[in-house]
Amino acid sequence: MGNCATKARRRLPYFGVALETLVEQERGDLVRATDSEKPVPLFLQEAFTYISEEGGPTARSLFNPAADRPIVASCIRLLNNMKHPLSTSPPTPVMQVFTRHKADAVAVGKLVQEFLKALPQKLIPPRAEMFMEEAGKKSSALEMVQGCRQAIADMPAINRWTFLALMEFLHTCREWPSITSAEEPDFLAQAFAPYILPILQGRLLNTNAAPDERERSLLRSLQACIDYYPRLLDVELPPALEPLSPPRSP
Repeated sequence: MGNCATKARRRLPYFGVALETLVEQERGDLVRATDSEKPVPLFLQEAFTYISEEGGPTARSLFNPAADRPIVASCIRLLNNMKHPLSTSPPTPVMQVFTRHKADAVAVGKLVQEFLKALPQKLIPPRAEMFMEEAGKKSSALEMVQGCRQAIADMPAINRWTFLALMEFLHTCREWPSITSAEEPDFLAQAFAPYILPILQGRLLNTNAAPDERERSLLRSLQACIDYYPRLLDVELPPALEPLSPPRSP
C-alpha cells in the first residue's frame, strides 16, 4: 500500500502543481522548514543557473515569447514525467532535460514563464497583489519598496521565498547586455507580470494594449522589487534610494 501511494505521488506532473506539493516531492516536507532553508522549487534554481551559464548574458531575445516552442513543449513533457524526489547530484535530472534538448537560454526562460503560468494559484496572491498595487502608486522609491515588503510578508512562506528567488535572478539580469539594451525600463516586469500577478494573467507580451492605471502601478512595484532586490531583505531600509524612472504614459 505504501509503495502504491509513493508511486502515485511521484507520478504527479511537474507543471500545474501547487508549490507546496512540488517542494514536498522534490525535497521532502520542507513546507514547515525554517525560512533559512528557503524552500524554493529546484526546477527554478536549476533554470536560473542554466540561463546564466548557457548564454543568458548575451541572448538579446531573452524572455522573448518567440522561443523554440517544440523544444519548450518537449521539455515540459519530460519534466512532467520526471520521478521525485529529484537528485541534487550533478548533472541533475532537470539539467539533463535542458542539455538533452540543447535548449538555449531563451527556451529555458520560456519554461520558467510557463511553469509560473501553470501554478494553480498565482505566485503573488490577491491580497499581496493589492499591497503591491498600492506600493506602485507611491512617488518615492523608499515608500514603494516598503509597500512591496509588506506584500512579500503577506505571502505564504513558499510563495515568499520563490518570489524572492525570482527577484534575485531578475536583479542579476539587469546587468546583461540583452536587458540593458532594451528600450523599456520596466522590461523585466513586463516579461513576468502576466505570469505571477492574478490581475495580469490575461495580458501576455504579444498584446498591443497599453496598460491601464492599475496595471501600471503593479508594473512599477514589480520593477522596484527587481531593481531594489537587496533592499527587500533589509531589516531597516536606508533613508534614501535612487529615484525610480517615472511611470510610462498610457
